[in-house]
Amino acid sequence: MRAATVPAAAAAAARRAARKLGLVGAAAIVSLALTCVMGARGQGLDFGTPTITGDQGAWEEVKAATMRQNGTSYRSKASNGDTGEYSHGSSHTFEPYHEGVKETVTVGGETRFRLRTAGGPGVWLCNPPAQGDSSLGPLKQALASIHESVDVSRGADAMIDGTPVHSYTLHITLQASTGAVSSDLIAYIGAQNGLPLRWVTPDSFGSTAPPIVTDYYDYGAPIRITLPACGTS
Repeated sequence: MRAATVPAAAAAAARRAARKLGLVGAAAIVSLALTCVMGARGQGLDFGTPTITGDQGAWEEVKAATMRQNGTSYRSKASNGDTGEYSHGSSHTFEPYHEGVKETVTVGGETRFRLRTAGGPGVWLCNPPAQGDSSLGPLKQALASIHESVDVSRGADAMIDGTPVHSYTLHITLQASTGAVSSDLIAYIGAQNGLPLRWVTPDSFGSTAPPIVTDYYDYGAPIRITLPACGTS
C-alpha cells in the first residue's frame, strides 16, 4: 500500500522527535514522520504496528483524509514560514532557516535540495547513491526499537475561513530505549470535501513552545513539479 504524505509541519515535529530518540539521517526522519501519523511501512523498513486507542472511527477518518490529500494537488502555508506545493505525492517546499531558505523538490522518491541565500540560489544537490539494503541495518534496528501509541479523540466542529470542519486530536507517544516523547497533533478536516484544511502540530515533541499551524488550500490546482537536474542552479 502506498504510504500517505505527511503534512510538512508534522514531519518537522517528527524530525525533532527523531533527534531526541537518537535517530539521525533523512531515511530516519521520513520513516518516523510516516509512522508517527499513519503507522505506515515503506522503503523495506518495518516500524512495527502502532497501538491505536480511543475513537477508532475517528482514526479511520483521519487516515482516509490523509490518503485523499495524497491523491490530489494543493498548497500549504505554515505559521513558522514553511510553504509548499504538492501534486500526487510530489512536493516542492521552502523552509526558512537562519541564513536563508532551504528549497526541496521530491518526485517519484527522488529528492533534490538547495539553499537560497542573499547571494542567490545554490546548485541543486542530489540524494547520496543507494548503498544497498545492508546499509539500512542500523536504521532498521533503531526503528524496530520504537513503540508508538496513538490515542485518538474527536474535538468540537469548527469553521475555518467560512468552511465547516471536523476536528480530531492525536496524542502520539514514541517510546524508545533512549526515552519517550509525546505530544498532540490536531487535524481539521473539511466536513464537505473530507480533506485536511489545517494541522496544528508541536514545534517539537514534548515542547511547551507555541504550536505550528499549517493551512492547506488550492486543492485541485494545476501544479506541476519537475525534478531539477543535479548540479544546476
